[in-house]
Amino acid sequence: MNPPGVSYPPPPGYTHAQVQQMLQAQQQVKKAPSGRPNDWQCPNVTCRHWNYEKRTRCNRCDTPRPVVQPETPSLGGPPGLFKKGDWVCTGCGNVNWDWRERCNMCNSLQPQLQ
Repeated sequence: MNPPGVSYPPPPGYTHAQVQQMLQAQQQVKKAPSGRPNDWQCPNVTCRHWNYEKRTRCNRCDTPRPVVQPETPSLGGPPGLFKKGDWVCTGCGNVNWDWRERCNMCNSLQPQLQ
């Protein structure tokens, strides 16, 4: 974890906006209507049936369960550089750790607290 007041630039090849999009995508976990976190939706666009986690094929159309992708996209930096809850400042684009209420670069308030 960074000491207070220290921030890193985005990983090489990524802009602050791209990092923000990745962090937002990471925080938006698609949930099944059942509320069970590991149930999955059939990838067949003509089916889209929700299946229990234990099924390896769709219960309605027999389409194989899709391969599960890692939840956290690779940012190209060291593992654990950005974590769930970290936020991107809307004022300057700086990535801030989740425990910060204000941006350590421009002192803007965290968007969720505005």
